[in-house]
Amino acid sequence: QALRISRRIGYRRAEGYSIGNIGLTYEGMGYSDKALKNHQLALEISREFGDRKCEANTLINIGDIYKEKGDFDRALESFRQGLSISREIGFKQGEAGTLVNIGDTYKEKGDFDRALESLRQGLSISKEIGFTKGEAVALTNIAIAYGKKGNFDKSLEYFRQAVELARKIENHKDEAVNLCMLGMTYAVLGDLDSAIKNLQQAETIYGEIGLEAARKITQKEIDYFKKERLLYK
Repeated sequence: QALRISRRIGYRRAEGYSIGNIGLTYEGMGYSDKALKNHQLALEISREFGDRKCEANTLINIGDIYKEKGDFDRALESFRQGLSISREIGFKQGEAGTLVNIGDTYKEKGDFDRALESLRQGLSISKEIGFTKGEAVALTNIAIAYGKKGNFDKSLEYFRQAVELARKIENHKDEAVNLCMLGMTYAVLGDLDSAIKNLQQAETIYGEIGLEAARKITQKEIDYFKKERLLYK
């Protein structure tokens, strides 16, 4: 409706915002090709009006879609353009979020050193400006990257920080997810007692927030590790 109104009165900039929002909706529904088409049109309009902040945000959205599609090179290209603009206009939240996205993309590519470099930069800026969403995503991805490198002590350290932050901002889903990953990391290290303890906390939270499928999966992991623990006693 907003798009129809914008077109009717000839308000091109508002049309760009509406198209971008439609792109986000398509992305949330899993229609990546339609989302990409809308974001690319929104990008053209933002450039037409010299709306640099909107341009940066749209480039980040485009990068997100390419990343989800597994086209990591195009994702990085979009993210780098968005990062450059964010820095140019002093858009610190955009800079932090884009650095985290770049780090996550490198992580998915298996380049964990570059991933950690970008993620730590994004984490630092996120903390500096109080951007808790960026901080949360960075902490979890840093923990995963360290785990992939085999540095499990560092992985545990960052998962614990992610759990603490999730509790502080009352993001119960993120708290449960990070507790699960914390538990699985302990399991890799052979500390099944700590693994079960963290997984049980996650299971409780999943139940409280109504994520029954996640609760059941976590319960299966708990049952498995309890059986494994008996074998070693």
